[in-house]
Order: sequence, then C-alpha cells, then structure tokens
Amino acid sequence: MAYNLTNLTNGGNLFSVFQVANEVTNGWFGLMIVLSTFLIALVSMMQVSDKKLAFASASFITFLITLMLRTTNLMNNDYVFFLVLVMLIVSVLVVHKN
Repeated sequence: MAYNLTNLTNGGNLFSVFQVANEVTNGWFGLMIVLSTFLIALVSMMQVSDKKLAFASASFITFLITLMLRTTNLMNNDYVFFLVLVMLIVSVLVVHKN
C-alpha cells in the first residue's frame, strides 16, 4: 500500500495523526499506547504502595484510557474485554488480600 507522505491535510490535528499511525501499524499503535501507559503507571505506583494495589490502580487507569481509545476507534473490542477480565481478577486479589 502506497502512502502519500507529502499530503499534510491528514495531519491537521493530533487525532488524525493517531488515526493514520494506527492504520499504518494495523492497530498496534493503540495497543502500544495502552501497554506503555500500564507499565509507566505500574512502576510509578509501586514506589508508593504495595504490589497488589499498584497493579489494581494501573489496570484501572489503563482501562479508562482503553475506553477512551475505543470510543475513538483506535482500540479493538477484544482488548477492552481483556482489560475488564484483568480488572476483575485484580480486584478479587486486592479484596482478599492477606
């Protein structure tokens, strides 16, 4: 597939740049945003709280960002369902903390 790299009309705002980047990478752009956000949030929260609470907080933040990306069609439904499943599992682990 050939791309017109000289046409700047598709780069009018940040959202259109994200759409083009997501299209060029076959949907990996949105997933990599979510994974990098999760890792940054997890490492940041592990410095101030225990591991289970940090994982729960990072997964919740990631879930919110995934919902935002899903409403803009930058994320697939499969990833949203996966994050809901992860949030449920982590919430059970945090509630039953020893």
